[in-house]
Amino acid sequence: STGAAAQVNVSIPAGSYAANAGNLGQSASQSQTVPSADTAVPSASIAVDARGNVAVTFSEPVKDFEPSDLKIAGGTLLDLVQQPDGSWKGHAVANGSTGALGKVELSIDASSYQDLAGNPGQAASQSQNIPSADSTAPAASISIAPNGEITISFSEPVKGFDASDVQVAGGTLLDLVQQPDGSWKG
Repeated sequence: STGAAAQVNVSIPAGSYAANAGNLGQSASQSQTVPSADTAVPSASIAVDARGNVAVTFSEPVKDFEPSDLKIAGGTLLDLVQQPDGSWKGHAVANGSTGALGKVELSIDASSYQDLAGNPGQAASQSQNIPSADSTAPAASISIAPNGEITISFSEPVKGFDASDVQVAGGTLLDLVQQPDGSWKG
């Protein structure tokens, strides 16, 4: 039922038939390896990790699957590309623009693809909390205490910031040090 090849033996026993003149027939046999009829329904598997990497695999080679057959709710699917082994890989991001986690649900409808024998494929689905694309610029806030202590905080984690980025007029900044929470004090 899967299209796998198997040995088939066909035989006719001697004497099981006769010529019109009454002569009994001879035996005959033949063996051949042939594929079975493929009636197995193909299945799909969708995997999405916490970073949004998406992989779609199938139980057997399929045809008629297109990137648009992978539906996404709660986000956007980017760059779904077929791999040499027949699987598909891409990336998903949750709705939003802050990098915050959001739930996405990925699905493939039944019969949106088929195996090479024409058997319609089964439905598949998967969900995961993944980050949205972070397109929001970080914001800095500066507070100066009455004793002159300066605290610099950011709206989100940043990289590339150090004490040389701070410009001070009318005073001197001493010992600006990053804190465990990502803020800076000096």
